[in-house]
Order: sequence, then C-alpha cells, then structure tokens
Amino acid sequence: MSERRDFIKKSALGTAALVVGGMGFSAKSYGSIMGANERINVAVVGIGGRGIAHINAWADLKGSHNVRLKTLCDTDEQFFGPRSNSVIEKTGIKPSTEWDMRKVLDDKEIDAISFATPNHWHALGSIWACQAGKHVFVEKPASHNIWEGRKMVEAARKYDRRVQVGFQNRSVNNVIEAIKFLHEGGIGEVYMARWGLNKNEHPVSVYSTGGIFGIDPNECAQETPNTQTSVLKYKDGKILEFETRGRYTNAEGKLDVKIGNIFYGSDAYLEINRSTWKAFREGEEKPFAGSKEDGGKEEEAPSLVGSSDTAHWINFIDAMRSGRDETLNCDINEGFYSSALPLMANISYRLGGRQLNFMDQYEKFDNDPAANAMLSRSYRPPYIVPDIV
Repeated sequence: MSERRDFIKKSALGTAALVVGGMGFSAKSYGSIMGANERINVAVVGIGGRGIAHINAWADLKGSHNVRLKTLCDTDEQFFGPRSNSVIEKTGIKPSTEWDMRKVLDDKEIDAISFATPNHWHALGSIWACQAGKHVFVEKPASHNIWEGRKMVEAARKYDRRVQVGFQNRSVNNVIEAIKFLHEGGIGEVYMARWGLNKNEHPVSVYSTGGIFGIDPNECAQETPNTQTSVLKYKDGKILEFETRGRYTNAEGKLDVKIGNIFYGSDAYLEINRSTWKAFREGEEKPFAGSKEDGGKEEEAPSLVGSSDTAHWINFIDAMRSGRDETLNCDINEGFYSSALPLMANISYRLGGRQLNFMDQYEKFDNDPAANAMLSRSYRPPYIVPDIV
C-alpha cells in the first residue's frame, strides 16, 4: 500500500511539473508567482516629495487589489507623523516606520519595495531589495549612472524579481495607443524618439550643449544645465533629440506641447501632449488620426481598474502576481535604456559639449577615458554597488 501511495505522489508531482512547463514557467519563476487574491505587503522607501505619490497610490489600491502599505521608511523622521496619519486616513491601518532601509529588507512579510529616494540611491536600494527577495517599483531615472543601471538589470534577472521603473506614461492608454499607431506605420518610417523608434539598444553617438540661465550659476551646485539640447544618433542613422527649455518658451505644435513628444515620420508627424495625441500630414491643419479624449485628460491603461494615477502601480501588482517580466509596461530593461539617454547627454555636456561615440556591445565610450570615468562613480563603504550582484 505504501508503494502505491508513493507512486501516486510521484505521478502527481510529475503531472504538476508538466503543467508548469506547458505554461512556460521555470520552476524558479513558478515559485515566485503570487496568488491572485493573496495580499501584497508594500514598503515605501523615501517618503518626501515624490514619496507622497507612492503612498497615495498604494493606499488607493488597498480595497481593489488587496494591497497593504505596511511600512514607511526614511532617514528623516520628521515625515513619520504626517505620512502615517495620511495612511491611516486612507486605509484605516497604521503603518510601521523605520529609518534604516536594511531593516525593511529584513522583514519577511514585505513583498515589494517602492523607492522614491534620491536618484543616487535607486540602484543600490533596488539591488539590495532583489537580493532580499523583494519585487521593486523604482522611480525614474532608473539609475544615477549607466553602469549602475546594467547592474539593476542583472539583479532583477538573477533573483527573478519584477522591477518596474516609474515611467508612468507607459501605462496611460492614449500614449500606448499612440505608440502602437507609430509602430504599425501610422506616419510612415519614424525618424525621431526612442519608444516610438522601437529601439532596444544604445545610440552610437551623443552630443549635448546648454547652460544654466535665469539664475546665477555660481549660486547653485548642480552639474547639469536647466536649458539643454541633446542629439543622440543610432547606428541606422535615426536620431533622438531631447530639449529642456520650457521655462522660457510657449508651448509648441498644434497641441501646445509643453511636456511631451513630437515624432517625425516619412509620411506625417505625431504629437503627444501628456496623454493626448494627434497625427498631422504636411501642410494640413486638421489631424487625420488621434486620441478620442482631448484636453490632456489621462486615461486608464487597458484592462486595468483604477485611476490614471494608479495604472502604473496596478500593472506592477499584476506582473507580480503573474510572475512574468513581459507583462510589465516598463520593466527595468526598458527603464535602463531610457534612463541611459539623458545620462549620456549629461556626460557630453560636462565634458564641454563635445560629441562622444558609444560602443553598445561594451556599454563604454570609444577610446575616451574621461567619458568612461563618468559611467560609474566612487562609493563609500559599505554602500557599494557590487560588480557581481
């Protein structure tokens, strides 16, 4: 009888393995999938300015997505009182507070860490979180420098964690619709901008110039300009131009674009102003395609339940439960490639605005020690981003 029970047990395990394999999951990834109704405990690290948005988003998802905002963490304890009260008002639950993020990472009940720390803490915090078995939502830019960004990708993959970067536009329905329109040839061959260009690679050259205007440069400590033009070229000749100058000019284009994009194609051009988009042919005043909603009103991402303010967070939660990186709207690999662009541009600017040539396969500049020195930074022990994550 015992032999028969052992046979049945082993047969059942074999069947389960076949089912898992048929679904396309490895044993490792299958073990990381959370139940559809299982509660997800989240900690927010960095509860200052941007951290408020993270707190509000997670609190809003308590009822609809079974999310508990368990812990608030910040080195500045003056935030604990008001932020805790906000969570209590929204959820009825008092969060714990902690000033040392390492203690938060040691908490076995916490499933995900939501980082709204200063940029230079994004990489190490995310890597530590992955190593501790936590999933990660990290604000943009993904990293403080290019080398750190690559280490974040490696950590996410090594520890099989979902890592979402906070490019919220990637979860706005109208923007998703606009990019799909571009990728399907809506304006012909696209010449300018990364997501629209569908480029999952680094550019081969970068040139950036600008300056600090409107304020006394001697009275500010920033290394980068407040008015800047950057041109990045890909190996097939397509370019991405990024400009920061809205402080001094009116909006541009038919949609009065202040924060957005203008994509140029062989047959037409397309404007995105926050979540509104329209496509125009040369010389024509009226758009031939565009979003149904106007006036900059953001919409929810497809099939998601929640406001536009929570769509990106909901996508992250759904990916945690599915165990699939490909369901993330801005997986760390996407966030890394996008974040690398302004990082490259700032290196060009800081080196006098000269053109730099970049070797994609090595993620280094070609024969340029001064530029390569800026791909990483010196660390203060024990807060070191490791070579091997």
